[in-house]
Amino acid sequence: GFFIVPERLVEPVLAARSVLQRFPPVLEQAVLAEFIGEGHMEQHMRRMRELYTARLQALVEAVKRDIPDVVELAPVRSGLQIVGWLAKGIDDVEACHTALEQLGIYSAPLSKFIIDRPLPPAMVLFPAATDVRTIGRSVEQLGTFLRQLQTRNTAATA
Repeated sequence: GFFIVPERLVEPVLAARSVLQRFPPVLEQAVLAEFIGEGHMEQHMRRMRELYTARLQALVEAVKRDIPDVVELAPVRSGLQIVGWLAKGIDDVEACHTALEQLGIYSAPLSKFIIDRPLPPAMVLFPAATDVRTIGRSVEQLGTFLRQLQTRNTAATA
């Protein structure tokens, strides 16, 4: 791995590294330095940014089109994840756990990241690792599943 840090953090990072790693991997550092120096890192980052943006956009469009009744996405312009606020009657922990078990859709319940401020239930979704076609199919499956969960939970509380 490597770090890109502001100038003011170079010394503290070097000090921490000296404690954690006594013998730096010289060959790997030289290869990485050449990779960055020849512009390959910048090219790779640009390609990945375009790819991740397309995947995020596919998720946003699919959710708005197919499941706006059970998921409302938080506004986002870029990134590797997005928060999907769940409709009333859907528990985020149960939704995420069961979506993984039954559909193979990995997500994280937002409630697991909250310390003291309660928020409505939400799923943290990770479109970056999934191709665009799979995102569309997965959103449809997720919608069907979430509607069933909502109906079951609403009936249980009535």
